[in-house]
Parts: sequence; structure tokens; C-alpha cells
Amino acid sequence: MNNNDLETRIEFLKQQFYNNHKKSVIFKSSQKLECNSFVASHIGLHEWLPRCLFPYFDGIYMDYIIFKQCACPEQFVDIFNGFTQIMYQQVANAQKLRLYLNMSSLTVSAVSRFDPFARLFLKDEFDLYDQIEQVHIFYCSHLMEILKTLIVSIAGRDIVKKIIFYDKTESFEILKK
Repeated sequence: MNNNDLETRIEFLKQQFYNNHKKSVIFKSSQKLECNSFVASHIGLHEWLPRCLFPYFDGIYMDYIIFKQCACPEQFVDIFNGFTQIMYQQVANAQKLRLYLNMSSLTVSAVSRFDPFARLFLKDEFDLYDQIEQVHIFYCSHLMEILKTLIVSIAGRDIVKKIIFYDKTESFEILKK
């Protein structure tokens, strides 16, 4: 299945969910997680995770657009384990880790919604920070300071020196290559 097929299935399932559940005006964030759980119950982690996180040039690419529609709290640990497995494979192959994070459409409410997932990287078992050579973050213009704060809280101040932020225009040009 290619990404277009996956995106079509995700959109169909989201529409099906919202046809059966009136869109919430007040508790949107929790309803989005409920919708993600519905999507995840129909599209297995083994189907969407490889399209969300995969080898990319000299590193690993993460597509937030897919993540935000499929990730749900009951799978956060399994998603984290999938992420770290791919990261450890990259380090074993290249002795370094470069991350390319497409954060297009990230919102403040999403940062809050996925905070429990991000906090999994604080655990002692995650020991790859020293191997991270660079982190390229795309589409982060208006949330740059929030992202920096989040990353510092997860990985410490030293990681900020390794981060390269790209605005919308730069991101589009780099990622279309």
C-alpha cells in the first residue's frame, strides 16, 4: 500500500467516525484521540508506522501528518518501541543519527495531546541522545519556541545546538527534492 492509499483509508475512517460522533466543540482534543483509536483499530500499527517513520538519506524521516491521525494513547508504548528500534538500527548502520521531522500542521493542542508519547523519550532506557548528530525540523515557523522548549525538556539543552529549524518555504523547497 502506498501513502495515498493509506491516506485515503485514514480519511474514510475519520469520516466514518465523525458520522457516528458529532464533532465536539469543547473537548476536541480528547475526541481527536478517540478518532485516532478508531482509526488504529482498523489500520494496524504495522501498516502505518513504516509510512510514518522510515530511513531517509543518511537518517530517519518522521511524517507527523500520518502520526497525528493514527497515534493513540493505548499504542504510545508500541509506537515508541517502533521508533527506537528504527533509531537503533540506524545507529548500528551509520554510527550516528540524523532525524528529519516533518511537523506540518502541528498545533499547540497537538503538542499537549501527544505529550505523554514525547515523555517516553525521557525514560532511562532511551540512550541515543549522544548519537544524534542533527535534527532537521520542517514546517515549524510559528511553533518554533514551543518545539524548542519541548525538546529541551525531553532531551536537555545540548540537543538544541544540533537542531535546524526550517520555515514553511524552506521546508517545501527541501522536501520536494
